[in-house]
Amino acid sequence: MNWRTKYIFPLSYFYRYSNFDIFEKQFRKTILVTKKLLIMYAYLAIFIAGLIPMVLGYIWYHPKIFGNAWMKSLGFTEASLKEGNMAITMGLATLISFALAWKLNEWSTHTQPGMSQFVHGFYHGSMGVGLTAILVLISNSLFQRNTLTNILINAVYWVLALGLMGAFLYSVATPEITPAAG
Repeated sequence: MNWRTKYIFPLSYFYRYSNFDIFEKQFRKTILVTKKLLIMYAYLAIFIAGLIPMVLGYIWYHPKIFGNAWMKSLGFTEASLKEGNMAITMGLATLISFALAWKLNEWSTHTQPGMSQFVHGFYHGSMGVGLTAILVLISNSLFQRNTLTNILINAVYWVLALGLMGAFLYSVATPEITPAAG
């Protein structure tokens, strides 16, 4: 009996006729189910993050917070705001919020050692996306001759909204797996 017959053949026989294939198939199914659950979890996180600007806007632009100052800076009244088609306005604003959440989610998997994911996400949301949005918002507001009050109310709202979206997405994101060095 040579070494191949003695050592290799029994292992190949065991591999070929064992239940290992069943375990392997079950493991692959488990991995696929896990991937599907993670994808569903990511979509749920994006959906919730997309609602953050809407909820914050309801609070921020409420007449008892900044709503009256915002309306006064634009020359609106509560009656004039009710004249427009709010379904289209709110629908498009919600779609834009979801698009922003989708974009912020692309960056949410990397981690910063020694830093809270909430703080890290708030930084990326407010400074990474928010700063760019604020610069565009201020530029448009200057050409539209908006008041400083209006510019500040809108700019701070978007910095806070994008920061909270980033903080939420980074807090619930699955961290990326980095290969071990060596």
